[in-house]
Amino acid sequence: MSIRRDVSVEVDAAGVLKDLRIGDTALDRGGDRLAAEIFELMSKATKHARADIMNITTEIMGEDDPIVKTIAADLEARNAGDELGRPGSMP
Repeated sequence: MSIRRDVSVEVDAAGVLKDLRIGDTALDRGGDRLAAEIFELMSKATKHARADIMNITTEIMGEDDPIVKTIAADLEARNAGDELGRPGSMP
């Protein structure tokens, strides 16, 4: 949810948008600013969902399980890739 609580997003661990709520007051910020805020919220929500998946998987399988290590590496790479390719991101 945005700082002003007028924009919220819900994504799955792959970053696929599941829900988007935009309050009328958010529209006052203009299209470009609102779009950047939505992408930032999606990025944060995706990372949070991925962390949840990692925590659950680790709890079930154990920290030393090779599958857990593979998933952790994959999620870390996805998070890094998301930062590099996110629309509106600044170098």
